[in-house]
Amino acid sequence: MAKDTQKRDVNLSSIRWDIFKNLVSEKMNPISLNLENFVLVLRESDGYLVGFGQLKALSSDSMELSSIFVVPEYRGQGFSGLIINSLLMNNETSEKSKHLPVYLTTLKSLEGLYGKHGFKTLDLSESGNNSHIPLVLRFEKAIGTPIACIAAQESLIIMKYTP
Repeated sequence: MAKDTQKRDVNLSSIRWDIFKNLVSEKMNPISLNLENFVLVLRESDGYLVGFGQLKALSSDSMELSSIFVVPEYRGQGFSGLIINSLLMNNETSEKSKHLPVYLTTLKSLEGLYGKHGFKTLDLSESGNNSHIPLVLRFEKAIGTPIACIAAQESLIIMKYTP
């Protein structure tokens, strides 16, 4: 079983490339990858990348949880929850961002996963007032929805976590 470990001898350029390849293979957005924002789950025996996720600043008043991924053979073992909880816990201990809301854009089928960790789905109906949702996320959803419909036959949603 993999464990969340810190390995000093991990090749960061290799990790960066593995993250990029895994995101592209899952038809996820590989843009804005900064390893400083990531939590990595590595297999203890050999440093194999089992899963990862990042929490990054959207603006001075909001954060974004993104790039949550677990290698298929390790799915269903709680690693995505470990990654999400680690990122949220790291955020809540940061003086700079601990009171900021955390947003994410995801497939509708993953709503339950993020809901278990305190994320709430936002109403994006045309009749609703969406001005509280960061513009970059509204743009990402608008651009990403047709792609998600074609690639995954699903719709996108935006969710919010308030510490």
